[in-house]
Amino acid sequence: MTKDNSQPVPPPVNQPAAAPQPNYQPQPGQPVYQQPASPSNPGETMGIVALIMNFLGISLVGLILGIVSYNQSKKAGAGTAFGIINIIWGAIGTFAWISIIFLFIVGLILSGTS
Repeated sequence: MTKDNSQPVPPPVNQPAAAPQPNYQPQPGQPVYQQPASPSNPGETMGIVALIMNFLGISLVGLILGIVSYNQSKKAGAGTAFGIINIIWGAIGTFAWISIIFLFIVGLILSGTS
């Protein structure tokens, strides 16, 4: 008889098998999901702020922000509608404020001379 010097093999530990990693490569002919593109108009946010300023009657600030919004959008090749709207509205509002202040000063001068 031969003597067996081998060690006994421990029983296997019951561990769940690792789940196979899913393959996320698209199959031929299947559409590839892409995250929607973020807005690429850098002047849009400033145009909205200018619109709010014009609405609140702060026309000079709205005019300046409208010009900046127009230039940023034009440089990016995006739509310039917010910029144009704010330039027109800001110019009209600024002219109205200047006219009101001018008429108020003229009224004060004329009322003090009588």
